[in-house]
Amino acid sequence: MLLQLDTAREQHMAKLAMFAGANKESPKTLETTASLRKRWISFCRRLTHEAGVMKGGLLAEGVVHKWWTRLLEMRDVNTTGRFGSSLVDQVRLLQVFDSSSLSHIATVELGLWFVWFTQQTVGQECLVKDKMGNEHAVLIQQSEITDLDPNQTAQQNVALLELFVADLDDAIKRDLTPETSECAVESVFEDGHGCGPKNMARVKKYIQAAADPYSAVRSPDSDLALFLDLLSSPYALSTTEYQEYVQRLEWEAVPGLPLENQESRQQAFFKARHDFLERVHSQDSIFFTREMQDQYEQQARLNVHAEISVLKFKTWSAEHLNQLCHTPLVANSPLPLRL
Repeated sequence: MLLQLDTAREQHMAKLAMFAGANKESPKTLETTASLRKRWISFCRRLTHEAGVMKGGLLAEGVVHKWWTRLLEMRDVNTTGRFGSSLVDQVRLLQVFDSSSLSHIATVELGLWFVWFTQQTVGQECLVKDKMGNEHAVLIQQSEITDLDPNQTAQQNVALLELFVADLDDAIKRDLTPETSECAVESVFEDGHGCGPKNMARVKKYIQAAADPYSAVRSPDSDLALFLDLLSSPYALSTTEYQEYVQRLEWEAVPGLPLENQESRQQAFFKARHDFLERVHSQDSIFFTREMQDQYEQQARLNVHAEISVLKFKTWSAEHLNQLCHTPLVANSPLPLRL
């Protein structure tokens, strides 16, 4: 039992090292982080200035950098247990967004930054030994995927969005001076601004709709439809990339520890994931917009269908093995002795 526990701990630490996001110093991660940071700062400056190219005051700049730090913290796998919403996934999402045509570009991008801002799973602290024998405190996630309420997560992200906008608006007002009044907006809450009341209501609607994309009919020409399609774009990854993405989702929902109920948690994930994908696959189209349907529908259906088949096999294998383990053995008939 101790050997199994040590092995599970080693596997968990290996996963943390592989998908630790912003807190690892690999060249790819550093490049991704730098690219996203540049994008975030540029986007926030467009929100704070009409010209979009002039720097804001010190307080506004401080708010921008403070929320970037929060974004990194929310992607820290050591404290959130989130393998499936990494910085790499955020970059990929924005790349698909850049190739699309939208009428409310700033509004949709604001939604993309905050729709997955927080999604923390519940866990407990566990001591894990490294190769040198030193113990480290690691947060071990215990929630099953069925415990994560997407509607509650959406409400939390809407609240964070409102807090960010209010924080930014307050800094802009306090930074405002006669020298900067010609280039800086006086309030991000003004009508016509990217964070104006109408646009903020639109972004909140986007984030809340993401909790259950297929709960209503979406107009294929709407920005909401394309926003939801962007969030579904991982379905259309290449086969190899999609398998890696699914593996990260499983690790996020089913950590290796605690060992005693790992198998039951894994089966719960398989069932919940299977039921969810069956619903996705049963739609007339996975994507809402014609643009995404033309480019990604076929690949997405192949990936979803393949994952459903794999989940069915995993569930059948577990049930079959369980039956074998609990079937009493029948005594063999004695063989006749030949003298």
